Amino acid sequence: MLHRKGFTLIECLIYLAIFGVFMSGLVVVLGNLNYRLVERERDFITLRDQQFIFEKVEWLLNTANTISVVDPSTLELLHESETLQLVLTSGRLYILSTNRAPEPISPAYMAIEDLIVIEETTGSDRHVMVSYTIDNKTISHRIYVPL
Repeated sequence: MLHRKGFTLIECLIYLAIFGVFMSGLVVVLGNLNYRLVERERDFITLRDQQFIFEKVEWLLNTANTISVVDPSTLELLHESETLQLVLTSGRLYILSTNRAPEPISPAYMAIEDLIVIEETTGSDRHVMVSYTIDNKTISHRIYVPL
């Protein structure tokens, strides 16, 4: 009897088919993993930008010498010798100044809605509340201002 070394053509085709099924499954799994990583990165960037907007507004309100409500969607802040305004224009929050160009606080891809500025006085406490909506989440800042 003659012994041959190696694989027959049928065996090679079966091994290649099994290997192909395994590799296509691996490609699908890796593709889904990559998609999830991209989604997580996008969510992280959005949260980081929302946090930046929140912290910038908080900083503006906390460091202002004087805060006054111009109208229900405009807040005027006196920082040292400079007067700034916080306004919502075309879905973006801006800091307006007489000394420099308008400075956007929010990125272009993130729509901000419903900037509402309210000044309230209860007893001897005067406070300013600033609220705005990002991605259907309303964010509010309440700053107590001395009379």
